[in-house]
Amino acid sequence: MFRANTRYHHRFRLYDAEARMQFSDTIEVNTLELPKLPHNGDGTELGRWLQFLKADDEEALEMLAQNNPQIGKAVGVLKRLSADEETRILSEHREKSRRDFLARMEGAMEDGLARGMAEGLAKGTAEGLAKGLSEGALSIARNLLSMKMSIDDVVNATA
Repeated sequence: MFRANTRYHHRFRLYDAEARMQFSDTIEVNTLELPKLPHNGDGTELGRWLQFLKADDEEALEMLAQNNPQIGKAVGVLKRLSADEETRILSEHREKSRRDFLARMEGAMEDGLARGMAEGLAKGTAEGLAKGLSEGALSIARNLLSMKMSIDDVVNATA
């Protein structure tokens, strides 16, 4: 996210620069960039947890679990969930549904845009093209609503 900076953790707060005043100390946004985490961590608690999230083999997880009891508990839970066939299958189905939904959304948007542009070009005017595009957006909105998407999400997708 922040190529000019090598730090992996940034914390942003709401601040009025003109008045030099912080809005609240209870609202902040933290960003974590896993690719910037040093290979062997940085020795901090946050660094160890990010190593846990980034671990890609059982050996790395075991090493982290030996050095930190809380991470050891998390590794145990992860192993139990991974061993439970039903939970693993459910997780795979959830991920497949998410990918299928995104593919349908992209297809619906492309279809609506193509139809709108075709209608607009067929009318041969800039006004016709604009009308065609708005009809295309309407077509997209209908498709999204038929997929049970919330009205707010439809508005954002077609804006």
